[in-house]
Amino acid sequence: MDEKKRIDFGKIVERYRFWIGGGLIILILLSAGYLLWRENYKKPGLESRIKNNESRISELENRIQNTENRIEQSEKTEASNAQPAAQQSTGEADNTGATAGASTSLQKTISGKININTATAAELDTLPDIGVVRAGQIIEYRNSHGGFKSIEEIKNVKDIGDKRFEKLKDKITI
Repeated sequence: MDEKKRIDFGKIVERYRFWIGGGLIILILLSAGYLLWRENYKKPGLESRIKNNESRISELENRIQNTENRIEQSEKTEASNAQPAAQQSTGEADNTGATAGASTSLQKTISGKININTATAAELDTLPDIGVVRAGQIIEYRNSHGGFKSIEEIKNVKDIGDKRFEKLKDKITI
């Protein structure tokens, strides 16, 4: 009796192999379709990520241009340092409009404001209540968000609140 009630799965698989195979193929196709749908429609922000990357690219192009301009300016400053000693001691201006022998970092200090979109960690470290760690956090925020749109946005950086912003607002620019 046990032999008659016993189900032979080998015979069932052999008999319905085409139906089982077709069912598995349909299941695979449905799974792939769901994954594609989820990737394209359920995950938002593809267009915003593309725009964000484009803005980062333009920011990097601007940085490259600024760096090239600084290099040209420093070369002009170095050329002006080669002028006769008598002319340097009188403090005459060179063709860039800067005092002979003045460095670009000194000119930034004279202007009084630091651009938080282009400043290095060392330059940010000179601001009040901004140390090496916060300078790194500012740069990390700037890089991940495509730069600051306003100086008030610096308050979004960790540990920079209203009080610290009040100390910074007159010393920073974008």
